[in-house]
Amino acid sequence: MAKKRKRKSKNNQHIAKWVGYGLLAIFIGSVLWSMWVDTLRPLLRSGDTAGFMNNLIGLPIILVATAVIVYGGYRVLMATLTTFGSENLQKNLAVITGKEARTNRRAAQWENAKMFFRGWAPGAAIMLLGFVLMGVGGWLINR
Repeated sequence: MAKKRKRKSKNNQHIAKWVGYGLLAIFIGSVLWSMWVDTLRPLLRSGDTAGFMNNLIGLPIILVATAVIVYGGYRVLMATLTTFGSENLQKNLAVITGKEARTNRRAAQWENAKMFFRGWAPGAAIMLLGFVLMGVGGWLINR
């Protein structure tokens, strides 16, 4: 009986995964269609070849930048959850909220801040890269 339930759960996960892929494909297709219909085709029809090329290069850079920013945010979120789950942080929180000496509380707070910074730094750097890419893409499409 348990095997049957496990198989049904696995089938549901498989179906949900493919539905998610389908929705992602529809979303990406709608963005690309919008780029073509609303931006690229009018530029091409008006004969603005330079504007067309700048937008043809800049718009995908902006889309990639958006994905990079989202991924960086995901990394920051996962680092936050991992840090909150660490045993060391929990010990420090007990010191901070307890009736410890002020110097012990400050040391625990500083140690927690360093743990969060070490966890957030890689994701923040990825997000910074995304913002730089966003600026480059925006500069290109507005030339």
